[in-house]
Amino acid sequence: MKTIKLLFLLLALTIVVGCSPNTESIAQGPPEKPVQNIVDLSKSFKDITGTLVVKDIQSGQLDIYNEVNAQKSFSPMSSFKIMNSLVALQSGVIHKDNSTKKWDGALHPISTWNQDHDLQSAFANSVVWYYQELAPDIGADTMKKYITENEYGNQDISKGNIDDFWLDQGSLKISALEQISFLEKLCTNSLSFDQQVQQDVKEIMVIKKIGNTEFAGKTGSSQNGFGWFVGYLKNGDQIKVFATNVEGLVNKEDPPAGFVARDITVDALKSLKYLPEEFSLK
Repeated sequence: MKTIKLLFLLLALTIVVGCSPNTESIAQGPPEKPVQNIVDLSKSFKDITGTLVVKDIQSGQLDIYNEVNAQKSFSPMSSFKIMNSLVALQSGVIHKDNSTKKWDGALHPISTWNQDHDLQSAFANSVVWYYQELAPDIGADTMKKYITENEYGNQDISKGNIDDFWLDQGSLKISALEQISFLEKLCTNSLSFDQQVQQDVKEIMVIKKIGNTEFAGKTGSSQNGFGWFVGYLKNGDQIKVFATNVEGLVNKEDPPAGFVARDITVDALKSLKYLPEEFSLK
């Protein structure tokens, strides 16, 4: 009899606890916020003003150097070629296997521009004339549609021409944190483009591949010494996206600011132990 009473008592306690309105919240707690690390990368940047943001897509962890600058918006410059390539492929202006454009013979200051290019080579060599020919074929309405759908930066292409609104004098602006948001969506095929289009663009972004490691990105440089380097680092199934910018590189002896941002990124990723020390782009 005592055994039966004890069983009834245990059952009653179970029902009371199970129906408690706070049980679920106590057990699960509030959703965990992504860990944000403010990191010191001053050795990588030296005396150069800039910012670097890295996000681990799997964990959501953010590493930020110079948090204030990470929120400041700038023209995307040639880093916009990532979006431009997506729009061109999606709209059918070019196709992955049929993307060659003929050089018109006009001489450009960068020798690699003075030849025919397809999408792969134009992206790798940041060939401005190639993308300026794509833009009018795409058209302002289509360009605006995809920029808005994918929440790219401030989404404003009202100032400037269809072939230069992403440059210094244009109205399109984006911050390092917004670059991170865009790149994360690209790497998870979450943009409003066909998955194959997103995959094609990720492939043309790859700069170096060693085993299961892919280092991918795009530079962007202005004439006033500002530069971007944005992209992703993939090790097997682990993906990190990054965005770096630098300011004030106005000496003629300096390489283009985007290349400075790229080199800083490599050094910083080594410092954070995300790239092996022996990694080199040479």
